[in-house]
Amino acid sequence: MAELTDTQHHRQSPYEKHPCFPFRRANQLAGSALYWMPVSGYPMRAAEKQWLIALVAELGAALKKNLKWRQENFVNFDFIYPDLHEPMLRHSLEFNPIIGLLAQPSQPLFRPPSEKELQHMVASGDASKIRNATKNIAYWMAKNKGAKQLDIFFGCGAMMLVWLPETDETKPPDFRLPKKALANPAFKNLNVEAEIEFTYSLRDPFLAASKETFAAELKNDPQYGGMPFAVPLFTSSDILTAPGEFREKCLNLFGAYLAESRADSGVLLWGKAEIEPLLEAAVHALRDREMLYPTL
Repeated sequence: MAELTDTQHHRQSPYEKHPCFPFRRANQLAGSALYWMPVSGYPMRAAEKQWLIALVAELGAALKKNLKWRQENFVNFDFIYPDLHEPMLRHSLEFNPIIGLLAQPSQPLFRPPSEKELQHMVASGDASKIRNATKNIAYWMAKNKGAKQLDIFFGCGAMMLVWLPETDETKPPDFRLPKKALANPAFKNLNVEAEIEFTYSLRDPFLAASKETFAAELKNDPQYGGMPFAVPLFTSSDILTAPGEFREKCLNLFGAYLAESRADSGVLLWGKAEIEPLLEAAVHALRDREMLYPTL
């Protein structure tokens, strides 16, 4: 039998080259784990969205079980219209969106126009400067958190997910209401566990600390006091070029962060080193279920 030529030898699959494929790791970043994966565009194709939602479910369950981190979901105000406008209105009572600051390290935070600027806009009839400006607003989907929120809002380039460590302030007491009490009409159509989770999440130190980390320059601005939190919208460049002290400060606030990054034409996942084996296991769990990310 003739020997195999080089082109006939076994070719490595993407999973052999990159254990977390389709995620690619930024190997130049030390001390934390930064991954990127491409998407075809925003809105995503249905198959891409389905795979990513399944991945987030697997990874989120592992982060909760192994590291006691809970997931919080945020939506970028700038990209709600047109695709998410109607779903946001329809589900507002269910998810109780709470408005806060959206901080983009590569851009200055939005400030309302001055009286002089407003007068110029009125005189010129051109309001494009304020209309097209990034508003630096995010909605925290604060109630009934879970996969349903991703089914509705993920895939349009507007979501950021943050995994926060459990604290004494956010850990609800371990008690269950008796079935007789739950039968009371006052509890009809009410998810009691979700309400308790929401109430305790309002006590999270992340809320105030996030403003100090991502919006300190607005401390004397009226909007600072009126916003309960600030959530970042990172690009890969923001993370890679940030000072090490800033990256450490971020990862003291949250354990992991996932964002739909239009600037990177894909999805970013950044977190502490502990997420790496859990991400690989989550990717392979989907592969074992024959859920492969569509690359064509």
